[in-house]
Amino acid sequence: HFQRLRHLAQLGGVYQVFPGASHNRFEHSVGVCHLANVMLQQLKRCENHLEEDEKITDEDSLCVQIAGLCHDLGHGIWSHLFDLQFLPSVPEDQKPPGGWEHEHASAGMFRAALDADGGALRAKFRAWGLGEAEEHFVQELIFGAPSETPEGFQWVGRGKRSYLYEIVANKRNGVDVDKFDYFARDCHHLGVPASFDALRLMCMARIYRVEGALHVCFPNKEAWNVYELFHTRYNLHKRAYQHKVANACELMVRDALLAANPHFRLR
Repeated sequence: HFQRLRHLAQLGGVYQVFPGASHNRFEHSVGVCHLANVMLQQLKRCENHLEEDEKITDEDSLCVQIAGLCHDLGHGIWSHLFDLQFLPSVPEDQKPPGGWEHEHASAGMFRAALDADGGALRAKFRAWGLGEAEEHFVQELIFGAPSETPEGFQWVGRGKRSYLYEIVANKRNGVDVDKFDYFARDCHHLGVPASFDALRLMCMARIYRVEGALHVCFPNKEAWNVYELFHTRYNLHKRAYQHKVANACELMVRDALLAANPHFRLR
C-alpha cells in the first residue's frame, strides 16, 4: 500500500510544464513523518508545565508519525486530478457510494494494510505497544477533526492531548507539517522561492491552553513567518498549480480516464 506512493506524481499535470517537478507522494510522506517527529521532539522538550496526562507519550509519538506516513495513501492516480477533475465528471450512477475524500480512502487503506498478510503489520503494532485504540487514533489523525470523518466513524479523541491533531492535518488553522513539507519540496522542484522558515517555526512551537483546551501555539513574533507560509502557498498556486497549460494537460488526462472508465476497473 505504501510503496504504491512511489508511482503517484505529487503535482499531477504540473510536471508536463515544469520538468523538474518529478517528485512523488512517497518521498513527501516520508518527509511529513520526519517533520512530525521534529515537531514532537520540540514540544516534548517544552512540556514541563503540563500535567502528566497532558504530556506526549511514546505511543502518541508513534501514532502521529505513522499518520504522517499514511496520510496520503488514498490519493488516486495523478494525485488531485483524480478527486478534483476525474471524479466530479463521472456519471452519478458510477461514482463511489457515499462520495470520495482521499483522507477517507487513506484511513481505509491504512486499515487494509493492517489486515493484509494475515495481520502481520498489526502484530508489529502490538509489539510496539499499539493496540486497537492507537489504530483508531491514527485514523483520527489522518482526518484531523470530527467534522472531517466519514459517516459511521466514531470519534474518540485523545483525552486532554487534543493538540496532537494539529501536527499532521491541522483543521484549526492550517499550520501543519504536511504543508511544511510539500511547500518546501514543491518550491525546490519547481524553482519557486520559498520565504518561510519551517524549522524556525517548529523551534518556537509550544503547547498552551486556549479557551479551555490545549493547542500548539507560536509567539507573536512569528506572525511574519506564518504569513510567509501562506504567501508561499499563494505563489505556488499562482505560478504552478493553476498554470493554464498544466490545467489543460490535466483536462486531457481526465477525458482519457473518462473514456477508459467503462472498460477498466481502477483499483
